[in-house]
Amino acid sequence: MTPHLTGRGPVLSAQALTALAALLACGAAQADEPNPWYIGAAQTFSYESNLYRVGSSPGGQEQTLPPGTNKSDLISTTALIGGIDQAFGRQRAYGSINAGQSVYRENSKLNTPIYALNLALDWSTIERFQGTLSFGANQSQARYDTVNTGGVVATRQNIANSRNIEAIGRMGLVTKLNVEAKFGYNEIRYSAADYQHNNYQQQVSSLGVNYRPSGLLTLGSALRQTRGDYPNGLLIGGQHGVDRFTRNDLDFTATWEPSQVSDVSGRISATRTHYQHDPLRDSKAPTGYLAWNWRPTGKLRLRTEMRRDFGQYGSVANFGAIVGTGVVDYNRTTTTLHLNADQDISAKVALNASIDQAHRTLTNRYLVPQGTLATQSGSDNTLTFTLGARWTPSRNTLVGCNLSQDRRRTDTTLSTNLGAAILGCFGQITLR
Repeated sequence: MTPHLTGRGPVLSAQALTALAALLACGAAQADEPNPWYIGAAQTFSYESNLYRVGSSPGGQEQTLPPGTNKSDLISTTALIGGIDQAFGRQRAYGSINAGQSVYRENSKLNTPIYALNLALDWSTIERFQGTLSFGANQSQARYDTVNTGGVVATRQNIANSRNIEAIGRMGLVTKLNVEAKFGYNEIRYSAADYQHNNYQQQVSSLGVNYRPSGLLTLGSALRQTRGDYPNGLLIGGQHGVDRFTRNDLDFTATWEPSQVSDVSGRISATRTHYQHDPLRDSKAPTGYLAWNWRPTGKLRLRTEMRRDFGQYGSVANFGAIVGTGVVDYNRTTTTLHLNADQDISAKVALNASIDQAHRTLTNRYLVPQGTLATQSGSDNTLTFTLGARWTPSRNTLVGCNLSQDRRRTDTTLSTNLGAAILGCFGQITLR
């Protein structure tokens, strides 16, 4: 029987949640040995101070919301969860599923069924072959961003659906050398009509060699090609058409483990991107990342990461692409810095803190009254702070809270100045 959904409260009644928790706790108490699977339920309450990401232009022009629309909201998400991690022979199958409903107290038109499914299979043969097959599917309400620099902000529902498939195969030639091949496919679709020119799909394939001269160092090189298209990404005469792109990367990678408590990994790529119909988006420049993991104590873990990439991935990045009326503001490059710290206070209590800085260069092509094309450029910077705490009172329960703060500043009308805070608390109970 499907639980009754309303616009002003949790999806499941308090009595139903209490009964489910009691049932799971009873089952968990009777389980003497850990199982390869788990099932359970999770509940999250979150408050967003700026749900629609309302902001202002560099000149101070404030955006507004339609009458009767609340800028902030309390969101309740109730979900059933499950997972498996099972080894059989030389293979291992694992995955998780999360399915439920997000309910908005003040903006009930945004109520959204959500799910996240991830499945994977690690395989190997007696000889020299091994690899991984994986599949993922997600549905959720897309995070709002700037639609128009000034005027009324659009507040329609916008559900994002994504799919991804990846296959990795490795052949070990000798102890220190192996050949690795990858193939991946991913896509994203938006339900809102004015976001559908961000719909895209792409296929990624690569072939490379990894060499491990010692137990401390691994070096790699690969050729990688990405082919993708935006089915509605080209605007000609008021009609949307297909725009395709090809990206070629020559990757050089390295992983270094100077000690048992530290490791450094990185990639630098010579990257060239070409669009079939829109040369404004063509790019030719280095891309890559550098990451350092450090565990100074048994209870403290630190990670520092820097990345630089081109904007064809903007629609799936944390800060997304910016959309104008009838034209697309292209996110040319994004450079990010991520700092993260995890601290175990005790066996059951842990804290987390992170800082993210993202710098985007933005370029927009638009039609001027004379009928010719003009170009506008600019940039913006987004700073995000996050603090979190979690408590594991037993092997089958988990509770916690997270607080995050976004602050964006820009020098162009292609973006907006804005701030937003999110406070969320969650609880989870599982039967294993």
